[in-house]
Amino acid sequence: MLPKFLKSNSSMNRCFTAEALAYYRWENSYDYLTDCDNDRPGRKAIVYAILGDKRAIPWIIEQYKKLDNKYRKNPIQSHSQKMTFLNALYHLASAESLPFIEEVIANPKPKEIKARAIKVKERILEQSK
Repeated sequence: MLPKFLKSNSSMNRCFTAEALAYYRWENSYDYLTDCDNDRPGRKAIVYAILGDKRAIPWIIEQYKKLDNKYRKNPIQSHSQKMTFLNALYHLASAESLPFIEEVIANPKPKEIKARAIKVKERILEQSK
């Protein structure tokens, strides 16, 4: 029944349907999610992580970097969103994201972001055993 809504004229309906199907790990969700706008990148990253599709990794890293550049002078404003992107990378646990995670770890501020990046690295290394 839900896939029928993917043909809706409403982009919002299509995106919400793709998100719902991603929760069930419907593999075609990724293609529909990429067409959704990026006005809620944190939510999209979470859905990508739930879906478990590693093709989302470059997009998640790009969103993190955009956020980092935007709030470079006041990083506390991006703290929760950065944590969301790191959490998505934690769940995807791919060696592909390791160079980026190393960059985040090399940046000592804020310490909570660095601590979460260390956890992401540990999970990636654990998964690659």
